Amino acid sequence: MGNRGHGERCARLRADLELFVTGGFIDPGYLKRLQGGGAAWEIRSVRPRPSLRVFGCFAMMDVFVALNMWARRELGSTKSSEFRREAETCKARWRKLFHPYEPHKGGSLRDCISDNVANEAHFRD
Repeated sequence: MGNRGHGERCARLRADLELFVTGGFIDPGYLKRLQGGGAAWEIRSVRPRPSLRVFGCFAMMDVFVALNMWARRELGSTKSSEFRREAETCKARWRKLFHPYEPHKGGSLRDCISDNVANEAHFRD
């Protein structure tokens, strides 16, 4: 991807993140907890390609701390060692930045986001 394409993709990612920050309604596929990641989550910025993933943890209800980002194509399947490694990286970065404070550990997305989830039915455990 050339510089212009990269800049446009980063601008779209920023717009996706600002949607959450400003309290806009988020799509059910926007945010997902990582398997085996405990408090680690991924924000999915899927359009335009390449799809990007922003990994992080919630500090408290409605406060997401982004800790890393990858192009989706570099991660393999959602059960891959790369996704497991990213969950561990999130936890390690959290400890490095915020020790002794633990990330917010909601059991579901509704435990982490108060009122801007577009369709609650998609987040039932």
